[in-house]
Amino acid sequence: VKFYSDLAISAQTPDWAENAEEAEPVIRNGWFRAISAAAFEAQAPEELSVEQEELLLVCSDEPAPRGWVTAVREAETSEKGLVPASYIVAADVAVVAATAFVGSGEG
Repeated sequence: VKFYSDLAISAQTPDWAENAEEAEPVIRNGWFRAISAAAFEAQAPEELSVEQEELLLVCSDEPAPRGWVTAVREAETSEKGLVPASYIVAADVAVVAATAFVGSGEG
């Protein structure tokens, strides 16, 4: 019974971030969608060339050098490579509440 009581209390008082910068990422492990902010021309075989505003899938599980991410083109996932992290903008969002929600709904 205590388990369910604690669960009900935690559901009524979620731990919301105060602002978007403090919010946890939507996907911690795995792939997330991103858009390239600028064109990037690969300079090495392990890099991936991208066009401006190209849709990408970024892998957060793959190790990458500092300042880089491992990505594939969303339209063609057969080629994977490194893209500068500063060239991409995450397309997934984090949800941030302006205030904590209290109470329960009916329904």
